[in-house]
Amino acid sequence: MEFDLKGDFFDWAGGLLKDGDGAPQRILAYEVEDSALLDPFLQEERTLDALDGPGIALAAEASYDLVLCPTCFLTAEKESVPTLASRLAHLTAPGGSALALFPPAWLPAVWADRVIKFHKEGNTKLYFRFKNHIAAYTFYTNREIETLCRGLRLERLTILHDGFRRAQFIPRPVERTP
Repeated sequence: MEFDLKGDFFDWAGGLLKDGDGAPQRILAYEVEDSALLDPFLQEERTLDALDGPGIALAAEASYDLVLCPTCFLTAEKESVPTLASRLAHLTAPGGSALALFPPAWLPAVWADRVIKFHKEGNTKLYFRFKNHIAAYTFYTNREIETLCRGLRLERLTILHDGFRRAQFIPRPVERTP
């Protein structure tokens, strides 16, 4: 079973770039293997950085208007997710957005005829056995997504027909103490 998760994700992200003057100019694509998906983001006035795990640690704080994370939360172990989410929050500029994709939290109805077995391991992993492969995803409740990082606030969470969830995060205002 083939899902066009990345294509759908980048179509959605590309739609956010069509806002004219308010469109993001500095974009980070985190762990994107297929650079062809980034072609619609390449324009003269935009800066696009494609980083991986080591590269993200070196990026400057508040340096991106749009952070794209299509796959990092699908399989990352829960223990490493708070650190990653915190780093993404530091990279997102005020007024910017971080877009992420999360796996389904249940067996989506559209998968029912293709999935041979579905297994949830505690509150951490989801396993889907298809006829020719097994998919393993990290399990997140909607509440876990909402509270993923103190530096980001969930602006929008959309559940897609295939059960995957698209999340748009924005930076939280910095709390100043008098």
